[in-house]
Amino acid sequence: MSGENIIEKIKTDEIEVDENGTKGLLFDFSEIIDGLVATAFIDDKDFVITFGKGDEAIPKKIPLNYIKRKMELPPTFSRDLKAILKVFGLELKKGDADVLRIFMTKEFLKRFKLQELTEEEEDKIEIVANDGLIADFSGFAFFKNDEWIVAEPFIGWIKNGNGEAKKSAILVVSRNGEIELTRSRAIPFADTKIEIVQKGKILAPLQTLITKEAVERAKNNNIPEWREVFEKIREELLKRINFVNEIDSYILACFIISTYFTDITKTSPIIRFAGLQGSGKTRAMKTTVFMSRRGFAILDPSEASLFRSVDLLRPTIGIDEEISQAVRLVLKGGYKKGLYITRVTKKSDDFVLELFDPFTPYVLSVKDDRAFDEQVKRRMIIVQMIRNPEGVEPKDPSPEEFEKIREDCYVLRLKKPHEFKEALETVQRDYSTKLDADGLELWQGILAVARLCGKEIEEKIIEEIERRKIDWYEETFRDERLVIDALIRLKTQNKRQTDLEMEFGHIREEEEEEREEFYFEEIKASLKEVYLEITDDEEEKKRLEQVFYRYWNNTKIGRILKDLGLESYRDWSRSGNRGRRVYKITDEILIKLCKNYYPDNEWLHQQQPCVSHTPIYQNHEKLGATSAISYIQDETSKNNITSNGDGNNKSETDEDRNKNTTKRDDSSYMKKENLNEKENEDSDETSNDNAETKETKTNDMRSEEKEVEDEKLEVGTLGTQFSPKSINGSMQNRGAGAESESLLDPEIIKKLDQIKFEIDVMTEAELNEIIKEAEKEFEERKGDEANES
Repeated sequence: MSGENIIEKIKTDEIEVDENGTKGLLFDFSEIIDGLVATAFIDDKDFVITFGKGDEAIPKKIPLNYIKRKMELPPTFSRDLKAILKVFGLELKKGDADVLRIFMTKEFLKRFKLQELTEEEEDKIEIVANDGLIADFSGFAFFKNDEWIVAEPFIGWIKNGNGEAKKSAILVVSRNGEIELTRSRAIPFADTKIEIVQKGKILAPLQTLITKEAVERAKNNNIPEWREVFEKIREELLKRINFVNEIDSYILACFIISTYFTDITKTSPIIRFAGLQGSGKTRAMKTTVFMSRRGFAILDPSEASLFRSVDLLRPTIGIDEEISQAVRLVLKGGYKKGLYITRVTKKSDDFVLELFDPFTPYVLSVKDDRAFDEQVKRRMIIVQMIRNPEGVEPKDPSPEEFEKIREDCYVLRLKKPHEFKEALETVQRDYSTKLDADGLELWQGILAVARLCGKEIEEKIIEEIERRKIDWYEETFRDERLVIDALIRLKTQNKRQTDLEMEFGHIREEEEEEREEFYFEEIKASLKEVYLEITDDEEEKKRLEQVFYRYWNNTKIGRILKDLGLESYRDWSRSGNRGRRVYKITDEILIKLCKNYYPDNEWLHQQQPCVSHTPIYQNHEKLGATSAISYIQDETSKNNITSNGDGNNKSETDEDRNKNTTKRDDSSYMKKENLNEKENEDSDETSNDNAETKETKTNDMRSEEKEVEDEKLEVGTLGTQFSPKSINGSMQNRGAGAESESLLDPEIIKKLDQIKFEIDVMTEAELNEIIKEAEKEFEERKGDEANES
């Protein structure tokens, strides 16, 4: 039917639209569609036209000032007319809709005799109120004081007041636990209104939406317990997924429940299943997605389809196998609400800016993690899987299998969102220090669910978070830690030299000054020492040295020092065109670096870094980063050479000897050199000293030799530990004789191999006992490394 034919059949008449006598204009479409009418009137400052048939009505508002200014209904009203009349069964072409719009404009202006708005009237404006709250039709959650409101979209068959049923979309609203159903696009809440924006339609059926049964359970207060739902989910996960670590089943169960509350958390981690081909990554992804809120799985999505689907529905999206570069960019912003993707589109004669929010829970089954950069990896929780077809259901699940679990979760969303919000706030307070900002954003939803499910579950997950945090620090800051290692070694070597000069009278006590500034070349040399410590084999050392100069160029080292925040300047005192870069290194700076790059300041010696470092024990207790630095400082401040000024030796009690033997390095790398030969050479150099006895000369020689020996002290955590040279001072004087000779026997040194002890005053029996214990530990560790490799 053409537009002209429609106009001929429309009858118009003036009516009163309310009890106050407000005049309106009736457009009667009954000859075209039985019972269809449209009523137009002026309401305050708007032109309102309502199309209705029976109990169904669709209102449309247009600002009155626009009509006065243009003296016509806006061109966009043609599109609205076409859409509204289509609902009532009348199909119009665009040209016919324009004809109808112009007809209605003329009739309205003729009856109401509107005058064109003057410029003065148009400029006279005032602010009445804020825009209020705006929410997507995909669901929302708002809290204010003791009031809260949560909504969830339902798509299904709806029966209206006259008993007619048709498929439609409505909102299931829970206001402080009271359930109501509404089509309204403006929902009152507290002292404002929530404007509902629907950005499109869902044509394909989605089986993971809220069901009629879930709504009925919420109305009847049939509410499950948090722990009950958690156990059901975890049972299904264990039936279908081969976890390498059982703790991942706890994490995944909490994640699935948290997907129903992402509009409260405003963040959600990216879950990635990792494993060999055939380990069941796709099955695991589907299992997780189909139990989650509005979950569905897709293959090879495009960038536009992904963020538009997310913005329309806020689902839990599972992506299988391949991920394009554009999708990776979407994932970067998809873990947190409020990071928009912008698109400018042309509509009619105007350009329109559209904002798409890609935030939603993502679940990936991608084998190759090289598809992701470090920024995306930081926002991931990786679930490692093992190839083991036995013990799990081999078939992929369907959404119908988890309908009861989804019902439980939707009921929790509608009835207990305030409990989740309270748990989330307590988690944020309790872990604000223990977890950094990024860690808290990643884990807060999972921890909130864990807290609601039980303290023991929360403790298990926290333990796993700390382990993962350690792994991440080890992998991310490996180079930075190696440089910090070199800085501490350089600093402690300087402390040792200062002590020696004081001990032997090279400088007066009042002139003693510890260095706090070091040249770049010194730092690089110290870094090289640390790097080459991994082996005692000379050929391997040569190979590593070539690798070092290839990888650790000056630019790279300088960039890392700058990133660590070290102050520097150029020293131009040296002749030449270029000055030497000088860096300031103090104990305070080193302690700060320990805290920043070794979270929690605790030891974790099980992890193996690129350069093998291991912890030192003080009185059989592991030192934290801060206490280890303090230990270095305390030791360096002591006068470790016990010789008095005239060459006499102070006596040492058995108790002191026993105390000294408790401090040792469990697995350092010892330099293979003949200490006896060095002792003899140094003894020849000191043979002309006639002022001291032979015994005193021997002891002083040993003091100098021991002063340059390295004692590795690990000052860090999380696997890549520090191994600075501690400055334990020179070796304490002791009597010469058989005990001293056996201590420096090269055969004993060879037996120690990679294990180096702090050499203190002890008897031969004590030394042999420690050597046996060290050899036993070394063999056990060597066996473990062989098994591991």
